[in-house]
Amino acid sequence: MAHAWVGAVPAAVGSGTGPDHTGLREITSLVEDGRLRVIVDQVFPLDEAARAHASGETGRTTGKIVLAVIP
Repeated sequence: MAHAWVGAVPAAVGSGTGPDHTGLREITSLVEDGRLRVIVDQVFPLDEAARAHASGETGRTTGKIVLAVIP
């Protein structure tokens, strides 16, 4: 099954107003099958959220920016 991609989520899954049970199952299946990968650019501790936001605003990231809630 081919997907049109919107960000990291297939448009068929992410086209609604928010996640639903069916959509979350589809995303889980994509991850488990290795058909969906998340590319992480940087990981910041939660107390550096402002720096993480500033990094995202540069437009130079090559993947997702992650805030680590648990050190």
